Amino acid sequence: MSVTPSNAGRRQLLLIALVFFAPLVVAWLMYLGVIDWRPTSSSAHGELFDPALSLPPHEPEYLNKIYPDDFLRERWTLAYVGMTDCNSHCEQTLLVMRQVRMSLGKYADRIGLAAILPQDGRFPDALYPAFPNMEIVRAGSLAQVILASHQAQPGEWIYIIDPLGNLVMRFSNAADPRAIYNDLKRLLKLSRIG
Repeated sequence: MSVTPSNAGRRQLLLIALVFFAPLVVAWLMYLGVIDWRPTSSSAHGELFDPALSLPPHEPEYLNKIYPDDFLRERWTLAYVGMTDCNSHCEQTLLVMRQVRMSLGKYADRIGLAAILPQDGRFPDALYPAFPNMEIVRAGSLAQVILASHQAQPGEWIYIIDPLGNLVMRFSNAADPRAIYNDLKRLLKLSRIG
């Protein structure tokens, strides 16, 4: 049985339409949730929050210097939600955060550092000179929101907050600094904000 020219043309037209419309149909089904085609694993080393937690507005008490009203806004922030007293473990975590930021090179200006203490929190005077670019604040209600969101203990995690004020990721305070560096660098490369 021979194929007539009109049948061949119809088949070609149908094939072209299929190639064009099939991805649109699949994308629409994924958007509706009919097809769940997400990867089963992630290359992230930290714990990604899905969905991200939008942090409430807050007015922190600055312990080291005066900052504008854009605390945790307009740039990515590595944040430590600390204990009442910053002990040697706290100091070590803050040093890791500082080193990760410095190691980011050209991306370092897009990263802020914050130590968020509870309302009765104290920061040793001797440590202020070691962290001149870190926002050291008392913000009890903010610390409670962050810790309660994922049943965490003070001083247990290093958090990443996006420029819109969303809690997006966390790392154990014992995490390998290279893992934090790799995830943060990937975020900054992909992000168009901050």
